[in-house]
Amino acid sequence: MALWSDLVEVYKHEKKSLIRAVPKWSDEHFELKRGKKMKVSLACQVVSHSAAAGIRFYVQQGEMEERALETADFCEKVNLLWDFINSNTLDAPPSKRAISMKKYYEDMARLAAFQEFVCSWQFIAPNGKPRSLPSHMGWKMALSSIKQLSGELFILT
Repeated sequence: MALWSDLVEVYKHEKKSLIRAVPKWSDEHFELKRGKKMKVSLACQVVSHSAAAGIRFYVQQGEMEERALETADFCEKVNLLWDFINSNTLDAPPSKRAISMKKYYEDMARLAAFQEFVCSWQFIAPNGKPRSLPSHMGWKMALSSIKQLSGELFILT
């Protein structure tokens, strides 16, 4: 289970350190004003490859529980998802390559794996009760739309 508290713990360690695994993080990433939503650009920096590296570093140093590696794995997968969604070139490495006709079935398999990953997400409120987040529905809709549009575009060409 990925926990927000793991990311907050990394940030607390980072604030005390001269050398940081996640140098872009600031109070703005973790101290949202009441009623304010996090900007996408900040969310991308919080749930990132760097965040995963930070968690792994602090676990290795014995400053975080090994259970936090689940949060690191989640961050890595979300980072790959963002790379996939934001891809715009066919020359990039496979994880960052845009969907193409040449690798259509391979790309659709990656897309299906991301859809399955996103559909597996569950959110728990601080009171322990399940809750939904609009961004979760947005991810599902975006991935479904990309799948449908890609299929229609590649059939037309």
